[in-house]
Amino acid sequence: MLDFEKSYKYEDAVLQKNVPYVPPFYIPVMSQTFQEEIRLKLTEKLTELGEYSPENVEQAMHSKIYDLRELIDITEYAKWADEEIYRDFAKKLAASRW
Repeated sequence: MLDFEKSYKYEDAVLQKNVPYVPPFYIPVMSQTFQEEIRLKLTEKLTELGEYSPENVEQAMHSKIYDLRELIDITEYAKWADEEIYRDFAKKLAASRW
């Protein structure tokens, strides 16, 4: 991991407005549809485990999708995030060739 990635507080950035770039694997930058699906799955799983509270759900909703892999199936969301990262990289690479 790059030193920048270690030092930059993405979690703090996710909660702020007008941040130029937040990686797509953070739930708050995913589509509203994905966020609603994730929220429902989290609510169901945390209820099943006896750990449900609105605060626990909100805390999880401000995390990386990869942090939830032990609670819910993240395959679809992780695939989308990976594709977004690749798409962004491809755009930047194409732009740098001009």
